[in-house]
Amino acid sequence: WQVKTFKGSWSKEKLNVIMETIVSLCDHYQVTDLALKIVSPLRSSKNLVILINRISEMAEKNKIHLSRFTVHDLKLKAGPNSKHSVDDMMEFITEKYPVLKREYIKERNNLNPYYLKMFEAIAAALIAEKKR
Repeated sequence: WQVKTFKGSWSKEKLNVIMETIVSLCDHYQVTDLALKIVSPLRSSKNLVILINRISEMAEKNKIHLSRFTVHDLKLKAGPNSKHSVDDMMEFITEKYPVLKREYIKERNNLNPYYLKMFEAIAAALIAEKKR
């Protein structure tokens, strides 16, 4: 499990590096489904919208099924009998994938979220898998 970050200010070059990375990973792992966490339009930037559009175009071109989920979707649908909190979502994922227990414990003790993006990505994949 890994979270990939792209440091530096936004530019066309950064957009291209992100897209090249996504395409490379999709090719390498023969991806057939892709799940995205999307943010509220009020919290989104023009550049993020451009990135999501490029990912959508790439997925369509490569016949990759694309699902989009909000944070609310992830908390609501990631696990059964949950109170729909981020902690419940992470706990459900940890029960399903015990190898993540260490990261879950660390995240619960962190003042600033570090592993949350990874847990959100796994939740998005689980929900997308349920929908298929």
